Amino acid sequence: MQTCWRSDKVDFCEINKRNAGMRRSTISMFAQLVQLMGGKIEFHNLVNKYQSDKGAKGLTTWSQFIAMLFCQLTGADSLREISDGLY
Repeated sequence: MQTCWRSDKVDFCEINKRNAGMRRSTISMFAQLVQLMGGKIEFHNLVNKYQSDKGAKGLTTWSQFIAMLFCQLTGADSLREISDGLY
């Protein structure tokens, strides 16, 4: 089953999948926005080109991007709000 709605030239859809061995899941709107931005492959190509992960020890550039995107979209005021929301 698929439920869609339109917002400023972009279609958002909730997709419910049913397989024999899998339980029902819904793709979140946040995941759909990340997919619209080109996804992880194009991002990693830019990271490799500019070597932005060269000195990273814990948090990768992708993880930081996702956290900051989530922070902007939700209006989070603290690191705890971001981590709780992403969890």
